[in-house]
Amino acid sequence: MSLINQDYINTFSTSLPHGSCTSQNIGVRKEWEILSEDEKNNYLKAVQCLQAKPPQYNDTMALNRYEEFILSHIEQTLKIHISGLLLPWHRYFVSLFEQALRNECGYQGYQPYWDWSKHVIQQNSTIFSGSENSYGGNGEAIPHGEYNITTAGGPPPVTTSLQPPGTGGGCIFGGPFANHNLSIDATNDGASTPVQTFKKPRCLTRDFNLTTLSRQNSYERVTELILNNENIKSFHAQIEDVNGVHFGGHAFIGGENFNLFTSPSDPAFYLHHGMLDRVWAIWQSRDPKTRTYAVDGTSTWANYPPSANVTIDDILEVSSFDSMKIKDVSSTIDGILCYRYQ
Repeated sequence: MSLINQDYINTFSTSLPHGSCTSQNIGVRKEWEILSEDEKNNYLKAVQCLQAKPPQYNDTMALNRYEEFILSHIEQTLKIHISGLLLPWHRYFVSLFEQALRNECGYQGYQPYWDWSKHVIQQNSTIFSGSENSYGGNGEAIPHGEYNITTAGGPPPVTTSLQPPGTGGGCIFGGPFANHNLSIDATNDGASTPVQTFKKPRCLTRDFNLTTLSRQNSYERVTELILNNENIKSFHAQIEDVNGVHFGGHAFIGGENFNLFTSPSDPAFYLHHGMLDRVWAIWQSRDPKTRTYAVDGTSTWANYPPSANVTIDDILEVSSFDSMKIKDVSSTIDGILCYRYQ
């Protein structure tokens, strides 16, 4: 992976467009483990700042600015998963979150990412150590069986999948988010039925399952994903697969991450999707001319209800106040974006 990443950096350094994104002003997103203690602390304090700030748009469901991002994800869930919108929508979503940290909470860095493949090898990773400069730890160990997860979208009949139990299951302990209460919940009856969003005060839960992460997010799996998929159709299919890296990261964390609607309730969501975006950016960089603006899929979950194939001129809706065309976020160094990964 280090050689692939070096290729990405080399390609990137010679392909900056002749525009407003330059080598002098480009943002650099770093892997969590290489951040200094001060950088980690500054990022975590900025997230806590969003959790304490009043909502910007006076939505009665959101208690704070952070929860507005959760609501946006809930509202778009059945369009932005198992569809052609997954990668560009989440790229835009994480970018807006990053901007909020910087513009509203004084954060001077950029969105870090969680390298799953390193975590598989280095199981004492500081990201989930439970210290004050971490994302907290596992959930309290509560004996439990398998999770029976209803598939939120797609055509009838309603389907479910069994996920093995992890080593936690209860409220997280340690770290800056241990005492942060969640308030917004959402669910549906499966198969793209209407979503119910409601108030449900609760703690943040996790249920670490290293077996899942080792199987789906290892160095070998990430490398194969980048090198063995020559077109967006096969790359996208691997990303969306239940045995792929996207689901694998969420399934390792477990707990709130098993709720597809409200998974951004866990701040680790943004590090996970930062890594997913990095993988996409590296894949794009290996053939920029054909991959940068390549899209695949329709604009509904598993094309239910039937919808047209997405194009780069389609609009990504994060909220009624934030929308952008796919082509404007297809590149991390062109359009409205200006960042790279380290």
